[in-house]
Amino acid sequence: MKLNTKQQVLVAIYMEYQKDIPDMSLINAEKLGIGQIEFNTAIDKLQNEGYINGVIFIRGGDTPIPLDVLLAETKITRDGLHYIEKKLTIEANLSGEEKVRNILEKVGSWGFTQLKEIASKTLAEVIKGM
Repeated sequence: MKLNTKQQVLVAIYMEYQKDIPDMSLINAEKLGIGQIEFNTAIDKLQNEGYINGVIFIRGGDTPIPLDVLLAETKITRDGLHYIEKKLTIEANLSGEEKVRNILEKVGSWGFTQLKEIASKTLAEVIKGM
């Protein structure tokens, strides 16, 4: 399966959401292995499409692309949850641990190294929080 940049960012947000105490500020372009402009654009699109909310955008100059995004208060919306669960065929009634395990298996087989690393760390934190 192929995930575009926007989908990869939303998967990372979805996984962080599975923790007992999510910290969306941990999600950034470097951890996902993408450029800052692509990351900021993906975040802008995700909020515009109603998949996330609460992003603080820093804008300036003559470009519509945000100069920076602050995700500390970001939340995934119900539409965002449903989108990822449908896209990755994840059952909504699974536990957070089961959902992250499911994602870990899938992104590992698809070759998404950065998402696999994020999923592994998230899974460890979800298990620790139980």
